[in-house]
Amino acid sequence: MEAKVGDTFDKKTYDVTDTYCQCCLIITCPLTWAAICPGVLGKKILVLEEEEAILTQDCCIYHSVAHRPYGELGSVERENVCCFVGFTSNLSPTKSEGGGQAAIIPGNCCETALVNEIVEELKKRMKHRGDTGQIKRAEENLKEIRHLHAKIDAVMEHLNIPAVQAPMEMNR
Repeated sequence: MEAKVGDTFDKKTYDVTDTYCQCCLIITCPLTWAAICPGVLGKKILVLEEEEAILTQDCCIYHSVAHRPYGELGSVERENVCCFVGFTSNLSPTKSEGGGQAAIIPGNCCETALVNEIVEELKKRMKHRGDTGQIKRAEENLKEIRHLHAKIDAVMEHLNIPAVQAPMEMNR
């Protein structure tokens, strides 16, 4: 379903906790020490509100909330890491080495339908809030400016102040 300019989006909440990855890290903890890193163990919730996306990460030693307006999400892409399926965006944590965004890999790491739904929903909201939304806001601003211009003209006429026909030029 294509979103129209006047449409609003419902709030959607997704549990994007990477349960399988966390289990693997706990099993291999003596080798990786990753299970004690902040944000690895715990719960990850993605909330898609009307104007922004919010990723909340909670664990015993770490709490993080990332708010991003849809226009600032950058590229939202589905990622395949080995046999795991996830997605990346500017909401994703940054990789420690080499930069870039780490993939968010929800559930048992093979939840293709969930990842596709999240990516599709984020892209739809980005497009609606991006291009179409900016055009709508520009049209609303222009309408408001014209309305204010008419008010100023009425006040100037009431006060018998002559209207300036052309903008003044600066002398150099």
